[in-house]
Amino acid sequence: MEACADVPLLPVSTDYSHRDFDALRARLVALTKSVFPDWSDFDVASFGTLLLEMYAFIGDVLGFYQDNLARESRLVSATQRRNVIALARMLGYRLHGAQAATAEVELRLAQPPAATVTFPAGTVVRTQEVTEAVRFQLLSPVTIPAGANPPRALAVVEHSKTHTQLFDARGLADFEAHLDFAPYLDGSARVSTAQGAFTEADTFLNSRAVDAHFLVSVDQGDKATIRFGNGVNGLPPAGTVAVVYKTGGGSAGNVDAGRLVVVEGSFRDVHGHAVQVAVHNPFPASGGADRQTVASAKLLAPESLRALTRTVSREDFEINARRLPG
Repeated sequence: MEACADVPLLPVSTDYSHRDFDALRARLVALTKSVFPDWSDFDVASFGTLLLEMYAFIGDVLGFYQDNLARESRLVSATQRRNVIALARMLGYRLHGAQAATAEVELRLAQPPAATVTFPAGTVVRTQEVTEAVRFQLLSPVTIPAGANPPRALAVVEHSKTHTQLFDARGLADFEAHLDFAPYLDGSARVSTAQGAFTEADTFLNSRAVDAHFLVSVDQGDKATIRFGNGVNGLPPAGTVAVVYKTGGGSAGNVDAGRLVVVEGSFRDVHGHAVQVAVHNPFPASGGADRQTVASAKLLAPESLRALTRTVSREDFEINARRLPG
């Protein structure tokens, strides 16, 4: 026992930042030499070296996951979008998705129509490229009346696509509906059930058991999930749930004037006679924006807590107290 007391258990110098395979292997070899001075066979083919390298590999993997966990658990150092979304949500901040551009287009017939022609909402207007064309859709029906001269009408189109999905809720509490298409456009979901229409809310904290509310969360892939109440905070849906929502958006929708020149589909007047239609946008599309970046969210999420609409710190109390009249 006295002889073993003089044997150091660790090398004299320990650098705790060296946790990769090579550094761990070197430290294990040094530790082995200090504890077992007679062990001299460190050939790569020896079983002892195999054990040392196995532990060094395990330590390398564990160190990687520990570093990653520590990094991704803090908003200032997180790099993965899904983790930034979750951390920002804890601060009451939500990353915004892509925003859709809009444009004004002119629909013109080849000649004055003998009967009324209607272009339904959702009609696709796009650029001329065969591949990767930029597609817009009519937001509302457009009508050119019979005998109109010039036979044209103005309409607003949006860089988006509308989808409809049905779900069977069965009255389940905390029911979730996972939408299939991306990128989801914020605020575009319209939910209806046999109980009536549901309204989007930011939180269930103020929802009563009879309030038809739903929440929308968007993941790192811009796919949305719709969540309903549990019967205490928010009304659970019953039966079939119909969700109408939009996808699209982004800065790619800010096309120049004159680029929207193709109308997809064939059209007829109310009597069934085919008509020829042309389209163009006299002005550039505007309003399209890409989804919020991770860097922007990491900067703005903490700032949201300093907004004067909330009272959190002592300074907030002082500022808001001064804003009160009297």
